[in-house]
Formats: sequence, C-alpha cells, structure tokens
Amino acid sequence: MGRSEASANHAIKYALIVACTAYHIDKFAWGQIHILQKLGFEVHVAASFNLAFSGNSSADYIKWCRENFTCHGVKVFELPFTRFPISLNNIKAFRLLKKQLNIYPYSLLHCHTPTGGVVARIGAARWRKAGMPVIYTAHGFHFFKGAPLINWLLYFPIEWFLARITDYLIVINEEDDKIARKMPVKSVIRMNGVGVSRRPYKKVVPMDKKTLGLFPDAFVFLCVGELSKRKNQGQLIRSFAVAIRKCTNAVLLLAGEGAMRLQYEQLTNALGLTEKVFFLGWRDDIPKLVMMADVIVSSAKQEGLPVSLIEAIIAGKPIIASPCRGNRELAEQAGIVADGEKELSDAITLLYENSGLCAQLGQSAKIISKQYEDVWVDAEAEKLYSALVESESNIG
Repeated sequence: MGRSEASANHAIKYALIVACTAYHIDKFAWGQIHILQKLGFEVHVAASFNLAFSGNSSADYIKWCRENFTCHGVKVFELPFTRFPISLNNIKAFRLLKKQLNIYPYSLLHCHTPTGGVVARIGAARWRKAGMPVIYTAHGFHFFKGAPLINWLLYFPIEWFLARITDYLIVINEEDDKIARKMPVKSVIRMNGVGVSRRPYKKVVPMDKKTLGLFPDAFVFLCVGELSKRKNQGQLIRSFAVAIRKCTNAVLLLAGEGAMRLQYEQLTNALGLTEKVFFLGWRDDIPKLVMMADVIVSSAKQEGLPVSLIEAIIAGKPIIASPCRGNRELAEQAGIVADGEKELSDAITLLYENSGLCAQLGQSAKIISKQYEDVWVDAEAEKLYSALVESESNIG
C-alpha cells in the first residue's frame, strides 16, 4: 500500500510511535497507544527488537513484545537502531523510517529516546512541513546540572536545533522543564513521568523471601534497573559493604540485567558480599519484589523521572536516591537524598535502624503518589492528542 492509497481511506487515521528499543515502547508508551486507539487511530510502532540494544530485558521478553503489540492491533516496524548516535545502523534506520513515512499518511508522530528522537524528527521534517505534528518526549536530557562539559557541548546544540522541528516537547522533571522553555520549540508540556499503574499493587501478594533464599527477618533493600554505568550500582554495592557492619540482617537485591553485571558481581565477590547482595536478573514480577522490600534504592548518575522510584512511591515504600534530577524530586518528598558513598551508607544504616522513620516516609510516599499514576499522566496525553485531532478536523 502506497501513501496515496492509504490517504484515500479517510476512515483510517494513522499514528506512529518511534523509540530506540521495543523495551522502551513497551515500558513507557502503552498509555499513549491505548489513548490513540481510543481516539480512532491505527497505531504503528517503530523500534529495534535486537536484544543486544534492549538493555534490561531477555530474548523471551523481546519475542513476547513483538507478539503483544500485534495482538493489541499495533503494527510493528523493526528498525536497526543502536544507542550510539554515530552508527551506520542508525543511518539505515533513518532511510527505512523515511520510507515508512512515505507509505502511510500519519496524522502525528510521537518519538522517544535520544537516538529515536533525532532520527525520527529529522526524517519527519518534510511531512511536518506538510502539517503532521511532531511530538518528542525527553525522558531526561543528556545535559543537566552536574553533567560532563562534553554533554553540554555535544547534546545541547543538537537538541536546540531539533527543537525547531518539534511541535510539542514533553519533559518529565523540573530541571528539564526550565531548560526546554528557553528553546525555540512551539510548545513545552510538563508531565509527571510516564505514569505508573496502581493496579498491580492493589492485590499483589509480596514475594515470599524464602523463594529467593532469604531469611524471613531479612531487611530488604531493592534496586531495580539495568546494570549499567549510568545506574551506578557499583557505588551502591560499595556503600552497602560499609553499612552491613551495623545492618547485620540487611540484604541488597539487584533486579535487572546489563553490560555491567559481570563487573558488579566481581566487585560483590571482592567485598565478601556474596551472601548479602543478590543478582536477580531480568524480572517480570517487580510489584511482588517491591511489596516485599523495606526500602527502594537508586544510586544512578542520570535519571529523568525514574519508574522504579515512582513504583516505590505508589507501593508506599521509603526511598533512598542519589541527587540527580528526577531522583532528587522524588526523594525529597518521600525519602532521603544521598550524595556519595558515605551519605548513601549512612542513609542505609539510618533506615535500617529506624522503623518509625521508614513508616513516616512510606506514608509521605502514599500521599504524593496520586500525581504520578498513569490515569493522571494519560489524561494529559489524551488532552494533547484530542487537541491535535480537533485541529486536523477543523483544517479538514
């Protein structure tokens, strides 16, 4: 089917969602997919389904992803994206995406992730001029307070240029919001992350500690995320090694896969923590783990507004987090901000020894959780999409 043939079928409206990986679309874009379908769109997704570039996932999960999209009426286009901007694969993805844009008369394009955002916005420039709105969700700019100078020199000019070919720039934390409003973009929209559903936490039974080989009285610290330099679990492991001297019944669970797993396992062995730090690998039962845990921890160097901490807040769990953007926003409301290995170690010890403070922070988490739920975030997305549909109807 060519674009002219697709255009002739006025009963169908097409929307395209682009991201670097299928993992990203599955974890962060289902709310958008459902809203677009509700508004009468046929939704297409374009991403890499290559496990090597899908981070915290498994081969079975990637296969399930493809099948699940199709089962829900979503048309899948595989693009050979990589996370590295300068890549022949990304050039190939660019050409394939332009070909796709030539076939279907998309009414809007919504892109995510730095690489997906660059390729999609440049590739869609021609059709944007013809009236197709382009939306980009920044899940955390690579330039931010405390970022290396090279990030500002490289990524800031790129994003400034791309802002000129972006109609709606969605940001998910306060720091990015302030930066975005200085860019030459048509409109900046602030949303509280991607939205997390409360449903999995309403009736879920916490995981039995015995199934993980833990003692019933173990005090559980849980870190959820890809094992990577950016997530910085090495700092967490070193801090835990110090804290464990006082926190005798504490254990640290690391849920996730990634390129740094072997290195982090070697660090754990070197520090004599093999009976205290557990690598759980990729999991599809995160709600059960969160409900079992006593405290959720993040030592990441860079975050937008982390889902793992939002999940903790919805579950009413206290959090300990590094001071990067989104982490700080959440931890200042329902936890402890810990800057550096010593502060992180001290925070672990403090919450281990103070059940009253844990309960207080958990209650604070419950109070603020509503604003981060999917129903509220999706309502903002629906407002945007509906306005675009109405605008198109008026033009038509």
